[in-house]
Amino acid sequence: MKSTLLSVALFTVFLSGCEVLPIQTEIKQDHFRFQNFVQNVQPDHEYIFLACHRHQPTGWSVAKQYPAGAHNIWIKAEKFDDELTGQPKVAYFNVKTTLEAGKSYMPIRKIDGKKITLWIQEVDSGKRVSDKLESELRWPLAESISNHEQCITSTV
Repeated sequence: MKSTLLSVALFTVFLSGCEVLPIQTEIKQDHFRFQNFVQNVQPDHEYIFLACHRHQPTGWSVAKQYPAGAHNIWIKAEKFDDELTGQPKVAYFNVKTTLEAGKSYMPIRKIDGKKITLWIQEVDSGKRVSDKLESELRWPLAESISNHEQCITSTV
């Protein structure tokens, strides 16, 4: 009896968990999908993601959908390559671009030493849809103060 109840409870949790997963195969009408970038190859780990969501700082997450159109997007790049401290070097990018409905986009990067170049690319076609921006990967300094101010200007 206990094993039957346990099986039913686990099955119910599994089914309800599937309903709340944010993974969506279809893009909503008049929306685009933004996929964040991750590379987990030892010893380096890289995460490139939208730094803001609903005008608040955020971390790496699964793909989300947003209304299509002109956008002011803040992107954060984190590169973990120092096993001694375990802290990432970071860079921020303010990307202004127009993102079309029905398409998926993601940040693409090229790293050369401390220098990082970033742009947004359409996933299916590989077409670049933003300017290439350059920055330097640095240790984060008092980033919580500037993150909030950046996120106020974000459109996603």
